[in-house]
Amino acid sequence: MSGVPPRWLVRVQGGLALVLMLGVLLALWQRWDQVRAERWQLAPLPLALSLGVLVAALLLWALVWAGMLRRLGATARSRREIAWVYLSSNLARYLPGAVWNLVARAYLGGRYGLGQRRVWTATAIDLGLAVASGLLTYLLSGAVGAPVPVPVPIAAGGALVVLALISPPVLAGLDRRLAARSGRGVVLGWRELGAYLGCSLLIWVAIGLAFGLLLSALYPLEPVLLPAAAGAWSLAVVVGLVAPGVPQGLGVREGVLMLMLASLVPLPVAAALAVASRFWMICGDVLAVGIWWTVGVYATKRRARTLRGWPASEATASSAGQGGG
Repeated sequence: MSGVPPRWLVRVQGGLALVLMLGVLLALWQRWDQVRAERWQLAPLPLALSLGVLVAALLLWALVWAGMLRRLGATARSRREIAWVYLSSNLARYLPGAVWNLVARAYLGGRYGLGQRRVWTATAIDLGLAVASGLLTYLLSGAVGAPVPVPVPIAAGGALVVLALISPPVLAGLDRRLAARSGRGVVLGWRELGAYLGCSLLIWVAIGLAFGLLLSALYPLEPVLLPAAAGAWSLAVVVGLVAPGVPQGLGVREGVLMLMLASLVPLPVAAALAVASRFWMICGDVLAVGIWWTVGVYATKRRARTLRGWPASEATASSAGQGGG
């Protein structure tokens, strides 16, 4: 399959991720007595609210990505079906190799008739918006008083560089190069890119605050520190995204998050919360996929019941028009 990394590279990347994660776990183990002595708690309401906001944000972005892909010309499937491609492929991002979710997305996009070129374009925009939105969320947290260990000019400059790489002129130039082989495609305009950036930023802020709620559910945290937690989460995720060869920033994200949270809570607590955040995110991905699968099953059954109530000729025509989706 095109885009699959060589086996040796997968092993190297998987080993690197394992070493980094073991480093965080070792730091946690060495301070385990201190961890147990801390004032831990389990507040069900903030915990449920945190997970609910996370899942809602993941589902919303899947729909936004589906709308983006349809705007690029992938109209053979509904938004619900395209969103399923996005959500289900996300489960592969935890595998060694760091690109399996992208490969899975392109593969499923081909099976669904979305066009791999469109899927890769939408995925590139998705990754660019994620990095830019994460850095902007980090800057917003600093604007409300959170500590910003990475200087503002560097974070702002990084966001601008990434946005420039996915800007309409750059995408149009890339499309012209590809047009000789596969024909011209649809390119997003400035207004559309701005709208998608706004949605992405809103979702990143929501997930950052949901992460703050997670911390407050497990450890006494002043509400005034929620923006700082959101900024720490955003910067850690961005570093994990750009770390070469590490699946979902495994180990890298936890390490950065531990160092960032150490200014808010004791270091042993920061290490434990960094590890807990990994399981929190996995739960969010799994729940999002489960909810969307249930929505798809319900939609299919409802359509089948509707078709059974129509005349046979109309039902056949309707089924053919929907493309079996």
